[in-house]
Amino acid sequence: MNLEQKSKIIQALVLKGITQKALATDIGVSTQFLGEVISGKSRSHRVEKAITEVTGYQFPTPQRVPRSLAVNN
Repeated sequence: MNLEQKSKIIQALVLKGITQKALATDIGVSTQFLGEVISGKSRSHRVEKAITEVTGYQFPTPQRVPRSLAVNN
């Protein structure tokens, strides 16, 4: 869990008066999944993009796995 990431996103949502439930409903995901993305437990480009648009928080670039190490080779 990335506590710094979670803290920054939650703080930005509070400042804008937006609840996690409202944001989750707006982007069509469960509140639980939104919380997982906010805390860094899960990744979703679409959800991260929506969070960035609302809060301005920039998520770290995902690390790519070399093809030689990929599971479905």
